[in-house]
Amino acid sequence: MFWRKKSKKETDKQAKEICPDENQVNENESIDIRDIEEAIEHYNGTPSEVTLLYEAGMAYINGKYNAIPDKAKALQFFNRAGKLGHAESQYKAGQLYMLKGLDNDDRLTFILGITEIYEAYKKGCKEAIKDLQDVVESGFFGNVSSVEDLCAILEENSTV
Repeated sequence: MFWRKKSKKETDKQAKEICPDENQVNENESIDIRDIEEAIEHYNGTPSEVTLLYEAGMAYINGKYNAIPDKAKALQFFNRAGKLGHAESQYKAGQLYMLKGLDNDDRLTFILGITEIYEAYKKGCKEAIKDLQDVVESGFFGNVSSVEDLCAILEENSTV
């Protein structure tokens, strides 16, 4: 593992290439998904860990950084980042659960996805509102006619 072979100064420099700040990860194609996964271990418990978890999830969705697309691995990274408070990761996890529910005709997994998207919305993920609106328009919840009604139902069930 390259993190253990280098001094802290060298490691921090390489980590900055992978994760220059909390909001944006460098698109440097010389970085490999394994580098990001090792960086996650190195930055455990820091704000950079969350950014790296999100970037690893996106890499497994989009095949970036030499990652072979793998929705299950992406979901693992998004779930970890979501549990640490990263709204965009929770939103991506929700989308993956919804797709998995649709693909497998699994209503509970689909509802889990909706719930994750709602939680991301509550944390400030603006993209989530469109997905919630799509659920309302789909008629999945029967008589629910607005996002506000859907949110009330999801909130009521999240406190049970």
